[in-house]
Amino acid sequence: MPELPPALISTWQQLGQTLGLAQSSAIYATVSAAHIVGIALLFGGIAPVALRFLGGMASLGEAAVRSLQRLAVGGLVLAAGTGVLLISVKPADYLASPVVWAKFALIATATAHALWFHWVRRRSRVPVLDSPGAALAASGAASLLLWLAVIGLGRWIAFAV
Repeated sequence: MPELPPALISTWQQLGQTLGLAQSSAIYATVSAAHIVGIALLFGGIAPVALRFLGGMASLGEAAVRSLQRLAVGGLVLAAGTGVLLISVKPADYLASPVVWAKFALIATATAHALWFHWVRRRSRVPVLDSPGAALAASGAASLLLWLAVIGLGRWIAFAV
């Protein structure tokens, strides 16, 4: 596991104290709820698109796919931002957990996969929804599995830290 500079961990913890996360269960609960909403938006945007790529949800057109992908991006931003805040309550404990680092690695992998997919899709300029094919199906399956693993690790963190 990487070791972060103590000054960074201290600054991170001060953020949580400044915002009152460690002192107020109401503030912590609100940020935690926002984190869950972010996850819901992220996965709620990804799942139907991935299922479309897997050959299901045939009525989901190009415009809907773009809208759902924007929804997923917004969810990722919200979940990541609130996740940083949640860790600020006890960053040394969270960052000492291999489960947290595994989640970080999967988030990076899933995000890189999405960026790669969009880069390939833009370069090809082919309307992939007309005939998804095996590569697109594999991409949809990978996306679903990666984000489900991220969610699972997130739940595991609650019991590991």
